[in-house]
Amino acid sequence: MKETITRSLTGILFLVVIILALILHPYLYLALFSLVCIAGWFEFTSLFYPERKPGIKIPGALLLAGSFIIVYFMLNGQLPAYFMFIPVISLLVMIIFDASARTFTAGRGIPVCTAGFLYLGTGLCCLHCLAFQQGTLEAYSPSWILYVCYLIWTYDTMAYVSGRLAGKHPLWVRISPKKTWEGSIGGALSAIILAIVLSRFNTDLSVPGWIGLAMVVVVFGTLGDLFESWLKRRTGKKDSGKLLPGHGGILDRFDSLLMATPFVSIYLILVL
Repeated sequence: MKETITRSLTGILFLVVIILALILHPYLYLALFSLVCIAGWFEFTSLFYPERKPGIKIPGALLLAGSFIIVYFMLNGQLPAYFMFIPVISLLVMIIFDASARTFTAGRGIPVCTAGFLYLGTGLCCLHCLAFQQGTLEAYSPSWILYVCYLIWTYDTMAYVSGRLAGKHPLWVRISPKKTWEGSIGGALSAIILAIVLSRFNTDLSVPGWIGLAMVVVVFGTLGDLFESWLKRRTGKKDSGKLLPGHGGILDRFDSLLMATPFVSIYLILVL
């Protein structure tokens, strides 16, 4: 009972912080997800190399957050595109230093750096594609990010409830034995219903377009959840971190969003 209360209170606070940061000011959005970059990087590297000193973790975290900020100001028209050479060169320097280290772990950080930047960097930077539509600060709008978050949260919540009530057939027992087909179907139907409701408030997409968006979120959000479960299973961890009581770490809460955001961006570019 205590764990349920803790999980619920943490979940409510988490939702409030995300929504307020998105709607109050663009810089709050930028600050919040820059912190997500840093915390996510520490968790990702700690899954594979918990014994590793902060030497690779701190520069990598700052580099990822810096890349996120640079892309923000580029899309907003305040920085030229060549500023992206800064994180690219910094990443190469970090990899070279790691590869040339005179220790038995030399070079082990290279695949982690590469995978971490692809996984976290792509997913988080694609949030900017949803937030900016005209390339200026005045065009910032949290609407599409919020819609995607609402769909993910609805799917996750109802998949959990449906799975607890009627779950019998594991979705992928070797990776995540607690997830069931019944739960996933219940969550998907709930997300579709929410998408139909949202179509009444935003007519940029037709009703079929909204249903398609819900399915993109469900499919790739589920893959993101399974991917993070696979990472934890491969590294023998129950949670990616302990930052959010009752929920685990940042990656445990943003795994679906990280995987879904690039595909949602592509989907919206094609249908809008």
